[in-house]
Amino acid sequence: YLLVKPSENPSFSNASLPPSTSDTNSLGPQSGAALGRPAAANAARERSRVQTLRHAFLELQRTLPSVPPDTKLSKLDVLLLATTYIAHLTRSLQDEEELPGKGLGTLRGDGYLHPVKVSRGYAQIYPIGK
Repeated sequence: YLLVKPSENPSFSNASLPPSTSDTNSLGPQSGAALGRPAAANAARERSRVQTLRHAFLELQRTLPSVPPDTKLSKLDVLLLATTYIAHLTRSLQDEEELPGKGLGTLRGDGYLHPVKVSRGYAQIYPIGK
């Protein structure tokens, strides 16, 4: 195959191209990293975002009473435990309004999840009481 630049071939002209593929393409050289955000700055911002998110998940995990310290949980497991614990607290408060004086009782509610098995360094969560 012989490649010839369009400027070297007199039979080729931009006029024969559809407007979307001409040299005045709107994406051109002004797109992507050339807009003023160097790749290093983007990478640093992404690292900072990931670190902030990681710290938030660790803090959320620390607030869960059913998770022993130094337990490794996936982000999904932390979210599942947190939402079921919040649901349990909501049910407990509703029960307290209906039956004053009963107290919060145990932390074990219907569908409450608890990490009970550690496998490959991560705890797996299982429903209890079902």
